[in-house]
Amino acid sequence: MASFFNDKLEFQPGMFYVGVQSWETKQYHVYSTPNGTSHNAFLIMDKQVTLIDTVPLQYQFEFFEKIKQLTPLESIVNIIIQHAEQEVTECLPVLVQACPNACVICTRKCYEHLIILYPQLSSTRFEIVQSKKPLIIGTKQLSFIQVPLVHWPESMITVCGDIVFTSDLFSQHIASFKRFIDPECQALIEEKAEEFLANEFSRVVPQLIEIIGQVKGFKMLLPTHGMIIKDHYVERVLNLYTNFTQLILANADPSLIAQRPKKIIIVFETLWTATARMADFIAYHLKNNNINICLLNMKLTSLEKLAHESLTATGFAFGSPTLNNGAMPGIVQAVNYLRGLKMVDNKPAIVFGSYGWGDGEGSKYLADQLERSGIRVGGRVIWKYNFDDSVEARMAQVLNQVFMNK
Repeated sequence: MASFFNDKLEFQPGMFYVGVQSWETKQYHVYSTPNGTSHNAFLIMDKQVTLIDTVPLQYQFEFFEKIKQLTPLESIVNIIIQHAEQEVTECLPVLVQACPNACVICTRKCYEHLIILYPQLSSTRFEIVQSKKPLIIGTKQLSFIQVPLVHWPESMITVCGDIVFTSDLFSQHIASFKRFIDPECQALIEEKAEEFLANEFSRVVPQLIEIIGQVKGFKMLLPTHGMIIKDHYVERVLNLYTNFTQLILANADPSLIAQRPKKIIIVFETLWTATARMADFIAYHLKNNNINICLLNMKLTSLEKLAHESLTATGFAFGSPTLNNGAMPGIVQAVNYLRGLKMVDNKPAIVFGSYGWGDGEGSKYLADQLERSGIRVGGRVIWKYNFDDSVEARMAQVLNQVFMNK
């Protein structure tokens, strides 16, 4: 009887894709993935049958069926784990029961993480990789490059000839019947790759620069999520990563930020539209002064969209009414997220918002959070319930001073 899971792909002689598509995944960590994602795993059929990474436990049956179409599970000799995170390793404890003679190959830190995550692996045979010692599995030879903090401390990538299994590097969150980038999906894949970059790797630019240099010249990149990258798309994606690192480095230099076309991100939440109407006023005022704007209502905007847009920002306007003596939950989350990614560092900011009683604690809270992170808040505009021409004039003055140096 033919298996339902018959979409295995031989992407190189003796090398097969055995991953899964997760169409229903709409959130990854704290940000949304409207296009789903994939969990990629790879099987190398050689004298020593070798598996690279596993998949989340909910896809165990499909994953095992794809492997069994190619070889019995018990024939697997090496299981290479590039990253300890559960989405890559949840099937590992079940898999080692099915292939008791297999050896799990990973970094020292990965081993330490796996034993904590899965205590039942304590009797499993492990081999700790050494960067300069290759693994010969027959006609093919594998070597390993440790890439700490990209994006966990134990991460590594695996080289086989002219291809690289890149773990989370070069990933894109998208589920698809396609396995390779083509002209039809190129723009979407590059957008998703940049989103992944902005949300996962903004804090590790020095490591990224080193890795980009190490993978230049390879013909195929096989990430943990999304499509396989080959041919001229390899150079395109490497250029995208290079441009990203240059942008992040420039974000650390106020003089370089000042040389960019001005782009102000207006991030806000609203209760009874007063704060939203002020956000609109800010947008119109800046636009009328030939400044690019991006208007983001955090009730309707995902965190990955916020991070992606913020890459090229030159300033921010954060708005919230007062709620329970603080700011709205979505705007608090947005500020914390951007602070963690260092997206607001070295960029001027203002805060604004309405209140009903008290003293505008919502915008005050935002200003305090930003200033604690060393971010200069150039102005704070608040009003009770509704605003009139005088409040608009005050806001225009703040915008002119902070974003236009008038």
